[in-house]
Amino acid sequence: MQNTNRVQSVAVLSIGITTVLALCPTIQAGTVFEDDFSKASATGTDKAGAVESAGSWQGGRTAVGIELVSDSALGAGQSMQVRFPPNSTVYTTFDPVSLENVGDRIDVKFRCRFPNEQAPMISGLRFGLYNAEDEGKAMNGSGYVMTVDPATGKGPSIAFDPNTSEKTMLGGSDPVPIVAFGTATKPFGTEAHTISFTLEKAADGIHVSWSVDNVPAVKGVDANSSTTTFNAFVLGLGGRADAITIDDVVVTKTP
Repeated sequence: MQNTNRVQSVAVLSIGITTVLALCPTIQAGTVFEDDFSKASATGTDKAGAVESAGSWQGGRTAVGIELVSDSALGAGQSMQVRFPPNSTVYTTFDPVSLENVGDRIDVKFRCRFPNEQAPMISGLRFGLYNAEDEGKAMNGSGYVMTVDPATGKGPSIAFDPNTSEKTMLGGSDPVPIVAFGTATKPFGTEAHTISFTLEKAADGIHVSWSVDNVPAVKGVDANSSTTTFNAFVLGLGGRADAITIDDVVVTKTP
């Protein structure tokens, strides 16, 4: 004989669990910043330009050449190409986001392509998130910087940049290594790539990781985590003049 009381109890329990799960809020990432350059406009010259789009893109302490181009490798529509002098950066700002509680995370993703073959140069490609302060014509700020030699994929690293010298973001002698040299990524070449990186607050500090084409490159922990608020995405090249084309820049925050 079937135990009807047990069947009823199981049914009630099942309904209760389903109700609880339905009422529990789903933690989703919110979009902080997104730029596909579809409605962008460029101003300035080939050596000192700016792009107005979802973000206002411009050079840091050194002027950079910026223009809108059509690059089929990055898909249809406009992309932004930046022509960097040696050791220079381009940046855009957005509404500040903070890592306040354990489990908070910020994810950044962008697509890029070098139009020219790269010669080996450690730390040639640099990118990161900063808490930037606009001081007239100077841009200062502290944050996390990631670097790699795009020609060989060697030397992927993570550092915290306190920018104590207030000379430049993404460079100089200020950055404090978190991971000096990770496992080499594949060389970049002239094909399109997707770079993504994450900052996540944990009990032991800020966990930082990044990847190329969904292949992990390096990860580390900043136990000091003196900067937990960010309002700028920064991209740069070090060592020599060169160009890079970027598209589909997205910054999200969870929760």
